[in-house]
Amino acid sequence: MLNELMTTSFEEVRVKTNLCNVHRFATKLQKHSEKIFKTQFETIVSYEDFSQKIHFKRDLVCKVEIEGRFILAYATPEDVVPEKIIPTVPSREIQKDSVVLKDEVKSKIRQIEKEL
Repeated sequence: MLNELMTTSFEEVRVKTNLCNVHRFATKLQKHSEKIFKTQFETIVSYEDFSQKIHFKRDLVCKVEIEGRFILAYATPEDVVPEKIIPTVPSREIQKDSVVLKDEVKSKIRQIEKEL
């Protein structure tokens, strides 16, 4: 869901604004993510690839490259206790059909935009 949100947000913002302003896109993506997942998010958008060492909430982390922009979004962790951090394991949940998921994400983005 987060991956689809990132790509769909990019497509939606591209139509409405100049994507040279990566800060504007990062801010929009952060607001969309926080509303959909009901938790705080951190977002980073860059023209160059970068590595990251982060802690995040549940399985809410994703990094993608779209049209020369590297985009990272992750849920802000709460009450991190360093001794209890365990290595990340990829989610094995069944994923929704991408067409259905994309429509769901677009609908949520439009609802958020109306509220802003």
